[in-house]
Amino acid sequence: MSDKDNEVFQPIIKEIKNLKPVKKEVYIKLNPFNFLPKCMNSFYRYFGSLTTPNCNDVVVWTVFSEILQVSEAQVDKFRSISDPEGGKLTENFRKLQPLNGRTVFKIGVD
Repeated sequence: MSDKDNEVFQPIIKEIKNLKPVKKEVYIKLNPFNFLPKCMNSFYRYFGSLTTPNCNDVVVWTVFSEILQVSEAQVDKFRSISDPEGGKLTENFRKLQPLNGRTVFKIGVD
């Protein structure tokens, strides 16, 4: 968590208020490269699976060493988003999985 807002997320956060009613569509112009770290030569890579059922092993995952920081205020804004039934969007991730014989490659990491 950072004390300062991360400007990269501001276009999304600015539109959160427009997500109500829940079924409304919001279009946000984003440059996905802005979400990448400044140092892209230090990362981990492994062959893994999708995070949603059927969780097929068809993904090459890249996890950068540099963490993209956000402020607590920004996280709170994301926590205010509801699903179509009005419930909070929590536990919307796949739990940590065993390696199952996979190799994790460390590239340029000190």
